[in-house]
Formats: sequence, structure tokens, C-alpha cells
Amino acid sequence: MTGTDTATDSPGVLRLRISLHGVKPTAWRRIVVPASINLSGLHIAIQAAMGWEDQHLWRFHLHGVDYGPETGRNPRIRFSDFRLRSGERFSYVYDFGDWWEHDVRIEPLKQTDLRGSVPRCIAGRGTCPPEDCGGPRGYAAAVSEAFDPYDDDDVEAMADFAGELADGLRTNDFSRIVMNQDRMDELDRTVESMRRRLRLVERFDRKAANERIGGKQGADEGAFP
Repeated sequence: MTGTDTATDSPGVLRLRISLHGVKPTAWRRIVVPASINLSGLHIAIQAAMGWEDQHLWRFHLHGVDYGPETGRNPRIRFSDFRLRSGERFSYVYDFGDWWEHDVRIEPLKQTDLRGSVPRCIAGRGTCPPEDCGGPRGYAAAVSEAFDPYDDDDVEAMADFAGELADGLRTNDFSRIVMNQDRMDELDRTVESMRRRLRLVERFDRKAANERIGGKQGADEGAFP
């Protein structure tokens, strides 16, 4: 270890920055993992930190070679066997249809990174797109459509409901809403639609990311040595 707050030779721990290509603003995560982690375990850690749901194929590209379940090369090889140095980078692709490509860079380790369990997420920013949304272009189109100020049926519907609620408060009679099942169903659909829209741009939650990582640690025995 050199200096007072960085480590170029990790004492069994690595610090990685994962950046998702094609998404604006950039979605990225910073994680610390055991150097003995295998590629399958690193895949699980990236999935959990980013917020993916592990529904599709994946692969790493290191030293000019692809590693993953469909490549014929062992995804359980230990990451430390590649002997990568701080500053080096490699790629991780998830979902060969939507083609989500991530740039993974090894960063200098800080003393604070050694405090706590590994793997864990220590920082991040940006939204992880939903599964099966059509890749970067499909996601950009979905966000643009969801927040088009000239085509906002959900806002108009909620304004109508607010007006009916105000009438109910004024007359102490809410039967127009609660006794009308069609209106209640429409309200449910509108609320769910607005929730889906907000999920497209929800803020990064580090606590939630680490809860996902913790929940995945028993999913693949041997992935997190």
C-alpha cells in the first residue's frame, strides 16, 4: 500500500467503477469486491449494484477474450487471475438483445474502502433502465414520451380526480368517486402509470443497492469467496 489513503496493491479487495453506455445522464456505480471473486460473482454484484434483474445472458470481455455462460469459457475463473492493474478497464455486456454495455474500470483503493463487508456498493448516480425497454434508444424514447408536456393524459386525469375530490370535500359527498367502480379502476391505472414513469428516472439508492447485493450472496455458492 502506498500513501495514506490509496492502495495500488489491494489487500484482497478491489475497487471498481461501472459506467453504463448510452444513457444520459450517465448511470454509474462504484463497488468494492473481494479480489478472489470469480466472474460469475462479479456479474451478480454488478447486477445488484446497477439494479438489473438478471433475466438475460451476459459476458465479460477481458484481454481480448469473452467470458460468460454462452462463450464456452469458464465464468467461474477468479478475477484476480487476470492480474489487472489500477486504471485498466474491461467491458461487461448484459442482455444481447437490448445490448447494455458497461465500462468497468479498476480504481485505486482507499483506506475507507476496507471498512465494511464486501462486496458492497459505495457510491453511484443515475437510473438503471427497466428490463426489455429496447436498449439505449428505446429507453431514451420511453423517457421522452413519458415526460412529453404536450401529451400528458395522466396529469389531466389526476387533475380531474382532484377536482372531484375538492367537490366531495365541499359537499361532504364522495359517492361520485368511491361508488363508481369504473372511476376507481381508472384512478388505479393512472396511479400505476405515473409510478412507471417515475421509475424511469428514479434516483440511485445506495442502501437499496447493498440490500440487493446482500440478498444475492447466497444465490450462487462460491461466487463470493
